Amino acid sequence: MTTILPQAADQGRVASSIGGVLTRRRPGWATKHRVAAMVLTLGLPAAGSWLGAFASYTDNVAASSTFTSSDVKIRANGAATTYAFTSLGVTGLVPGAPAKYALLEISNAGSAPLTYTMSTTATANQLSTDLRIGVVRIAGSTCDAAAFTGGTNVYTEAAGLAAATIAARPLAGAAAESLCFKVALPVSSTNASAGLNSTATFTFAASS
Repeated sequence: MTTILPQAADQGRVASSIGGVLTRRRPGWATKHRVAAMVLTLGLPAAGSWLGAFASYTDNVAASSTFTSSDVKIRANGAATTYAFTSLGVTGLVPGAPAKYALLEISNAGSAPLTYTMSTTATANQLSTDLRIGVVRIAGSTCDAAAFTGGTNVYTEAAGLAAATIAARPLAGAAAESLCFKVALPVSSTNASAGLNSTATFTFAASS
């Protein structure tokens, strides 16, 4: 039970009756204690900020890797630029003469697998048009009529040197394959091809 005393008797004082005992509190007691509590509470964040000013130990580690690209290297009978494929050349051709056979090894001098193609350019004349050419892959190193017949077809024999092409063929790194070429002037050729010269260039292009 709380009783407010008359101002005349005890102005500004509060009396409490607890269990029949009357106690008195001095004016401003509660206010002073609240101020002290507020000061203590306001001081805590400052103390926390000061504790956070300490530095922490740190460490780090790095990992590095090296990358190396492969390159594409195709060879014709070991030649890196131009190979003189003279073994396929013929002089004194006449219609129906025996066919000429010549071996050409295509190799991958790089470490990465590649795919190669072949295209042909030839002198534009009747002899180039009449000459028949075919290409097969053989297992051995002998390119003749028997090997050609038993080989795996790469370009089907047909008339026209410039028409000779090889579609994309895969070749593993450091691998090689033997191509057997056949060239012949058919008996059906006319005088239009007589006395002419023709030069053919077979270009092998590789990609990886």
